[in-house]
Amino acid sequence: MIKKKWFDTVMDWRIWVFPLLLSVLLVIVAKVDFLTFHTLVELFTIIISFIMFAFVWYSHDFSKNLILLFLACGYFWIGSLDLLHVIVYKGMNLFYSDNGNASTQIWITTRYAESLLLLTAPLLSYRVRSKNILVLAFGVIAFSIVILIFSGYFPVTYIENTGLTPFKIYSEYIIILILLLSLITLFRFGEGILEVEKELIALSIVMTICAEIAFTSYVSLYGSANMAGHIFKLFSFWFIFQAIIISNLRKPHIALVESEAYLRNALKDLKNQRYLLDQHALVLTTDQFGNIIYVNDKFCKTSGYTREEIMGQNPRLFKSSFHPDTFYKEMWNVISGGNIWHGEICNQAKNGAHHWLDSTIAPIYDDHGNINQYITIRTDITERKIAEEATRKSETRFREIAETINEVFFIIAPDFKEMIYLSPAFKKIFGLPTKNSSEIPKTVEEYLKKWVHPDDWHILESAVELRVKGDFSTKIPDYRIIQKDSGIRWISTETHPVRNKQGEIIHIIGNHQDVTERRRLGRELRQSQKMEAVGQLTGGIAHDFNNILGIIRGNLEILKIIMPKDAESLERADKAIAGVERGAKIIKKLLNFSRHKVYATELILINHSIDNLKELIARSLTAAIIVKTTLAKKLWRVSIEPDELENAILNLALNARNAMPNGGTLLIGTENKILDKTYVSQNPSSKEGEYVMVSVSDTGCGMSLETQDKILEPFYTTKENEEGTGLGLSMVHGFIRRSGGHINIYSELGKGTTIRLYIPKSLTDVKQTSDIEPDQMTMVQGHETILIVDDEPALCEVAKTQLDILGYTIIIANNAREALSILQKNQNIDLLFSDIVMPGHMDGYELAREVLKKYPDVKILLTSGFTQNREIHLNNGNRKLSRLAQNLLSKPYSQVELANAIRNILDSEYS
Repeated sequence: MIKKKWFDTVMDWRIWVFPLLLSVLLVIVAKVDFLTFHTLVELFTIIISFIMFAFVWYSHDFSKNLILLFLACGYFWIGSLDLLHVIVYKGMNLFYSDNGNASTQIWITTRYAESLLLLTAPLLSYRVRSKNILVLAFGVIAFSIVILIFSGYFPVTYIENTGLTPFKIYSEYIIILILLLSLITLFRFGEGILEVEKELIALSIVMTICAEIAFTSYVSLYGSANMAGHIFKLFSFWFIFQAIIISNLRKPHIALVESEAYLRNALKDLKNQRYLLDQHALVLTTDQFGNIIYVNDKFCKTSGYTREEIMGQNPRLFKSSFHPDTFYKEMWNVISGGNIWHGEICNQAKNGAHHWLDSTIAPIYDDHGNINQYITIRTDITERKIAEEATRKSETRFREIAETINEVFFIIAPDFKEMIYLSPAFKKIFGLPTKNSSEIPKTVEEYLKKWVHPDDWHILESAVELRVKGDFSTKIPDYRIIQKDSGIRWISTETHPVRNKQGEIIHIIGNHQDVTERRRLGRELRQSQKMEAVGQLTGGIAHDFNNILGIIRGNLEILKIIMPKDAESLERADKAIAGVERGAKIIKKLLNFSRHKVYATELILINHSIDNLKELIARSLTAAIIVKTTLAKKLWRVSIEPDELENAILNLALNARNAMPNGGTLLIGTENKILDKTYVSQNPSSKEGEYVMVSVSDTGCGMSLETQDKILEPFYTTKENEEGTGLGLSMVHGFIRRSGGHINIYSELGKGTTIRLYIPKSLTDVKQTSDIEPDQMTMVQGHETILIVDDEPALCEVAKTQLDILGYTIIIANNAREALSILQKNQNIDLLFSDIVMPGHMDGYELAREVLKKYPDVKILLTSGFTQNREIHLNNGNRKLSRLAQNLLSKPYSQVELANAIRNILDSEYS
């Protein structure tokens, strides 16, 4: 395509005729007088330069061609330098005689300027802001060149009888190189000119290159090489002149012809347009005073008035009460001030009906520039306004509903890209300030990337892909979002297509629902069910195991009494009893795991417990882990089980150790905290109030969000098989819940974990337990008759032996019915000592209820290693059963504990 254009441009004989004829004439002149030849060639190129400048300077406001303006301003000063070159040329002797060096210096600097002009025009012309500054800048460059030459600082370019100096020859080669580069910039960056103009400029550059080649070889200023160079220069200026003419003379002429044709066609269509205007618009014309002088048929039909009734009237004839007087006053001020008024107006017809009109009122001027008429063109838009009002009411109802519901209602485009509408609930659920709208997503992609948790992107991406294909049957799984305050919320999303009559989807509607609380409650329900199942399991085990431990401990204590009193035997028996106590503590932990209330509490300072644990924690961790504590002063007291608190802190420390296999820092801190409404709203499992916070932080590997969701579940562990039971944090959680507190876990992968335990501040002092060990207490003897009820014969035998030693009379029964039978036959029984969990239809509580009813004088002591309904009896409203539950003797018990419990009940005022 480019080759064809070049071929057409080069082969157009019209552009070659004049320069060829002129060249032949000038060659003939050169044979006669070379100086005349040189002068005529230079004058021709100088005149072309000035004409080019004049054309562009006065037509630039029309053509707006910056590249040609840049070239024309440059060629004006190039022509001026060429004029100076002619004046000082050897042989002219006008005011300066020279041997040819000065004229050659002017020549070479001018050619430098010309080549650089052609090179930079496509690159710098777009920076031109003022043509005056541009021509002045080129003038400064030209004068600088002249001063440089005539001051004698410019290198010698020509030596008489020797020819060109090396500087002159090399300069020509440099100029040729610059011209070749200018060809590249012309076609690469010359978007501002036509292709034919670009090709003519390129042809001019080629001719200039030929001229420069010729100028590298002449010896005499009047030689043939010099003559050939000037002929090529003539062609070069002619072709660039043609490019200027095309843009600044031919193009304006063509545009003028086209404008004339357009105007002729516009006038031709004017009558048709007026006819169409009368058919479809309401037209009214008034004089300068507002009196109606013309009205078309359609206006009469809409208003209900005849033309005779309207002519000469003022447009206020159609005025309705819908608009205030200020509306019409502002309209008149606009049009009387010579401006066009456009708006919607409600008019009243002759029959009193209202109709809406889209109106344009424009002033018409006379030959003197004064307003002599006003023309009004109106379109009846009554039906559209009725539809708009219905739509507005519908949208109002829709927005009232959408803005009051807690769910986020949304409308998106069918391609799932643009978010068309998001209801205000979005700000609430997504944690944005009420007045903030800049962060509301405008596209589905923005919503995905900005709000959805990165690990859940695939959920929405898959759902969108299916729905774009038209599949709306697949439910979108719940996914997580990241709130503005960095909180994690779970979102449930539903989408439904809305179709037109053709069945095409026009948009998608749907809703976002915050299901965080629902998921939490579901998770807590599942965990509660798990805990209940674990409680059932551990309860059965605990009952049997505590019986076994009771048998072992009881027999060991009996052996201590009856066996020889040597030190070694007693020491071994004590060690065995200590083992039983350890087993009892393990069973207690299993029971605590599934309980929801705290029983044996103490009023303690948590800082003291942590100080006591520091050495144990340090020994439990590796040497690479640094343990630090930051304990708050004046810490509030709490009422809890001290052992459970210490076990919880130790569990957390051991978990931190596992998270820092290569070492790190473990920080244990305490602080008084007040949880307010804001915190509770973000952590629904907490309650407002005053708490003591215990925080355990590590710099370990951290946990993912999935792990944090499951970490409190029983038997869940991140450790390898057989390295963990998964009960540690579950037991901590159980302890905190029983204490009425709250646990908060914050963790980031690669950064560490912080677990905060919030324990309620104690409001009243709780009587602290005795520091005296049971074995150090004195066993009180007695003579009363005691009925022991237990389904474990061996345990009955142990209790019988222990109480026999203390002087009591013992009767044994293996179930509740047998015990009631004995009580019926024996009226001398002083105390019923019964296990709670027994086979059959009657447990220890039911037996106690029967005894209290039938034998109110019989004292009762209950014992158990596990009871699922103890808290029921603690708060069931029955004062006597509540007291029995409160004074329960836990298995396994020592002889001292048994003896003192029996004595306390017998000596009490209540049965």
